[in-house]
Amino acid sequence: MDKEIFEIVSITDHEENPKLDGRYPLRIGRTCKKPEAKCGYRAVIEYLKNSDGSDYSDRYLLTSTVKEIFTIENTEKTIIIIETQNSRYKFLKVENNTEDKRMDKKSEETIMRAYCDNLDKVRHAGLLEGSTAILGAILEMCNSGASVGKIKKFCQDALKKTGKK
Repeated sequence: MDKEIFEIVSITDHEENPKLDGRYPLRIGRTCKKPEAKCGYRAVIEYLKNSDGSDYSDRYLLTSTVKEIFTIENTEKTIIIIETQNSRYKFLKVENNTEDKRMDKKSEETIMRAYCDNLDKVRHAGLLEGSTAILGAILEMCNSGASVGKIKKFCQDALKKTGKK
């Protein structure tokens, strides 16, 4: 049975700026086994070959804590995006013994659009859930006869926790 092989095609920060410091640029183009990651844990990426094709199978990459994982599959490509606490890794599935199968700009833009749309939906759902909980707490305070001062303090304390004033 053939193992699935993926290539690291980009490593960026959360605003899609390429990570150019340290060893990040050296990781682009390396192949690895299919990235297996779980939210809340660090991912271990098991390398296979270096970007120049030399053996790199005895080396691993340990990421920071994984926040989100996206897999985008269609008939032409499979892409895995792993967003960690510090970085965003994009992996492209490549065929065994295939030369260069890097994403073209249009494919990358399509994938990023789908990724950003999904991320926006997740963030919106989280905001909606959080705001509903806060409004419910304020309504409960109002219904129990809490003073305006107590409600104001509750709101100020909640904003302090988020770093807002």
